[in-house]
Formats: sequence, structure tokens, C-alpha cells
Amino acid sequence: MKTIKKTSLLILFLGITLVSCNKDDSPSPTVYPEENFLPSLLSSNGLSETTPVINDSQYEIGISFKPKVNGKINAIVIKIPDVQSAVRVTIWDKQTATVIKTEFIDCNSAGVEYSKVISDLNVTKDKEYLISMNTNDYFIHKKLDNSSFTYPIISNNITITGSYSLLGALQTMPTAANPLIFFVGDLSFNFKQTE
Repeated sequence: MKTIKKTSLLILFLGITLVSCNKDDSPSPTVYPEENFLPSLLSSNGLSETTPVINDSQYEIGISFKPKVNGKINAIVIKIPDVQSAVRVTIWDKQTATVIKTEFIDCNSAGVEYSKVISDLNVTKDKEYLISMNTNDYFIHKKLDNSSFTYPIISNNITITGSYSLLGALQTMPTAANPLIFFVGDLSFNFKQTE
């Protein structure tokens, strides 16, 4: 009888010990916030004067960027000063000028920000990309005193390396650098760090 009690107590003790040791002590995965670089880019560089440009000619307008961390783009955000359907937005590998992703966004009201959720596009830390839109309408942002600014511009986890444009409607990566006294286009994306 004594042996049965001792064995029962031993089994009970081992059971409690195993259950308490089985507790998952691994840390919860980090959840990173979603971010958009454009508001910070404009405010931190004093680009407070905004001028709408409404043209007859089409332009491919874009910005080059490097993520400071691995992450994903999950939405594209644009705003133009006129109504335009099917604004083509392209994300490029800047080094090879290869199209990575193309999306079309309808802008049904002038001066309204439109966001399109896309399937996650993984981007790699320190790799240079370019995002562009083909439009005949855009905003120009500059400083009140028309002074210049320089690239790169760091905004959250994104480093902006340049602003580019190209006359035409063809899907061609823009390579002509815009002057350093203004930033062209309200074109951005929502980014989320993954590691």
C-alpha cells in the first residue's frame, strides 16, 4: 500500500512537472506597423507648396527607393489633380529596368487619394526599386523659397534615392532625373517590415 501511494505521488509529481515544463516560453512574433513614406518625406523636407499640373501629354513619373529592411508592399497609393481612369502604376527592378508588377487604378475624383490593395510584393533590404505611374496629371511639391534638397531621403524604413520622369505613354522605366527643387507626383505605397 505504501508503495502504491509513493508511486502515485511520484506519477502526480512527474505529471505536474511535465505540464509546467511543457509551457511554450517562446516569444510572440513581432508585428510591425504598416507605413507610408510620402507624408514624412514631404514634411521633413519642407516641401509644403503643392502645384497641380494638368497636361495633354502623358508622362511616366516615378521615384526610386531602397527598403532599409526586408518587407512587403501591400497597397499602392496615388493622388492626381484630375479625373483619369486606369492610371498605370509599375514597380520596377531599377538595376535591370525589369517590370516586377503592374496595376491600374481609377481616379474618379480630382485631388482625392486612391489606394489599391495588391497581393503582397516582397522587397529586399538595400535592393533598389522604382515605382512609376503613367499620367498626364500630377502634383509638384516644392519648398516655399524654391531651394533645393538632396537625395537620398530617409523616411521610416524606406530610403528615397531619386525622382524621375519620361515623356510618353509607353511602359518604359523613367530615367531622366527631375530637378532637385521639386518632388513630382503623389505616388507611394504601403509597406510592412517582415523581419
